[in-house]
Amino acid sequence: MLQQLIANGLIQGAEIALLAVGFSVLYTASRFFVFTYGASFAWAAYSFLWFANILPLGLAAALGMLVSITLGVCLERGIYQPLREHGRSPLVLMLASIGAYVISQNIISLSFGDVTRLISGWGSSNSHSWFGIRFTGTQVLIVTISFVTIVFTSLLLVLSSLGKNIRAVTNDLTLASVVGIDVNLTTAMAVALGSALAGVGAVLVSLDLGLTPIMGFQALLLGVVAAIVGGVGSIGGAALGGITLGLLQQLAVWILPSQWQDAVVFAALIIVLILRPQGFCGKARQRSVV
Repeated sequence: MLQQLIANGLIQGAEIALLAVGFSVLYTASRFFVFTYGASFAWAAYSFLWFANILPLGLAAALGMLVSITLGVCLERGIYQPLREHGRSPLVLMLASIGAYVISQNIISLSFGDVTRLISGWGSSNSHSWFGIRFTGTQVLIVTISFVTIVFTSLLLVLSSLGKNIRAVTNDLTLASVVGIDVNLTTAMAVALGSALAGVGAVLVSLDLGLTPIMGFQALLLGVVAAIVGGVGSIGGAALGGITLGLLQQLAVWILPSQWQDAVVFAALIIVLILRPQGFCGKARQRSVV
């Protein structure tokens, strides 16, 4: 029983880790709480569902991720960037993203209905056993793709010029602009990367659990909590936070009824905020003395 719960926690944690890394990239570049990360996730899933009815699953998944990227960049360029240029505060940007998310979710409900939808033609749900642990082909795919994607993202941000520009914009926006970095382009590229990660997560969750219109909000909450627990701005921390939350959710079932899973997640968030506000891998901010 315990080993099965740990395995389930690692599988779920891999999904959450991917979402946390995507949100961390998006948040550090956008510099506000982007609710439409959930919209990008949901639209990737439902686009994947629609394309899967007429195209091979691999191509449908790629197009679903493309929809996620396109939506994220269009919202950045069309709404958030103009608001920044008019000097609006991060709170105003967050409220705008809430409005955009609500509109997006309602469009999905009107277009696809509120019932749970499943991806047809996916045949990797056969159960396997290894040392008494049961798992499916879909779950193996989730762990593998999540791990590879997180490692690739980490290397991209460390080694590429895009990663260096993102860190520069995050650390000092004014100085980055002075040294010639195109802040708007860098932000849009980071949004595209974060939205792509949301798209990958959406495809994997769709194959594993199916689709509902509120799946974007659920993914957003888990990604945000994991990013905060791990340390916002740290890719490794976000991944660690995701694995931790996945294990906590599954191990909670060993002691408590399943409806307590979300409560355990937010209890962990509160404890971390009290004891270590910067998260597992985050850096504490030094207070200035006046």
